[in-house]
Amino acid sequence: MNNSLKRNYNPNVGLRDFLALGITGVSVLGVIALAFIVIMRTTDAQQVNTIFTAVLPLLGSWVGTVLAYYFSKDNFETANRSLSDMVDKIGPQEKLKSVTVLEKMITKGKIFYKKTSEVGQTKLVDILQKFNESNEVWSRLPILDDQDRPDRIIHRTLIDKYLVDKLWNADPAAGPAMSFDQFTVQDLLQDPKFVQYLDANFATVSESSTLADVKALMDSIPECKDVFVTKNGTKDEPILGWITNAIIIENAKI
Repeated sequence: MNNSLKRNYNPNVGLRDFLALGITGVSVLGVIALAFIVIMRTTDAQQVNTIFTAVLPLLGSWVGTVLAYYFSKDNFETANRSLSDMVDKIGPQEKLKSVTVLEKMITKGKIFYKKTSEVGQTKLVDILQKFNESNEVWSRLPILDDQDRPDRIIHRTLIDKYLVDKLWNADPAAGPAMSFDQFTVQDLLQDPKFVQYLDANFATVSESSTLADVKALMDSIPECKDVFVTKNGTKDEPILGWITNAIIIENAKI
């Protein structure tokens, strides 16, 4: 038996076919045999009618039950295969096209962010503490200007790397190293070694966009994991909301 026959062979299907055909055949032959015996041995029409009235519905119910099971199971399997094929054709990309950013974005009122005028006084350790204590799963800090336009976004991993670098690579000749709680967001934004990771690491889309549009932008921009929603999709407008890569991944599931 070749591999294709082995994959398609199902012993339960053969048994089901045998039972369906066997019970149907026995029932038909039984009716014919009963009719022959009654006709040959009985002359009383009333008795013949009584016998057929009692037996025929019984045999008919057997045949009906077998056929109903046989064909309804096939119909169910066919419908299930059709549904699976339809789901496969839809795919994650088609699903993302059907969801607008307004449906899934984190609205501005729910975002933990800092203004550019605050970064000089905002300690990095305070940001990390906020990440740890928040009920939300915050791991990145959007920076907005005073008109609520997007400026930068700092991921927690970058904060961790910055602090480790400053404390580990401190120059003893320059005097005592700064303590952990002295570094501010502004220090990070002004460090040439790290600010390069913050250039163009986000994008913007209009409020009429879909999650598929957001994913296309993220795919086209290296290191882009965040997209802000503005009215017309430009960076010169106040943000309405925020879409992260985690939101895209969650909504792409089938």
